[in-house]
Amino acid sequence: MRRIKIPMIWCPECGSGAVIAIVYGMPFENLDKPGKDLYGAEKKGHIELGGCCIKEDSSNFRCKSCGKGFKR
Repeated sequence: MRRIKIPMIWCPECGSGAVIAIVYGMPFENLDKPGKDLYGAEKKGHIELGGCCIKEDSSNFRCKSCGKGFKR
């Protein structure tokens, strides 16, 4: 899996830096390397899978401390 560096993002609600990206679209399952795909990254708490439907007001990030979803 390719890692993308995202600058530090702070939660606008609680100020925490424990923020993860919400990834939209149809994730694939890597049967050759279980856990090395988007499902594995979500299980580890690195990302949140947002589903296939993206709305104009869909959040891009979620705070792991307070649960607030927000756009940057």
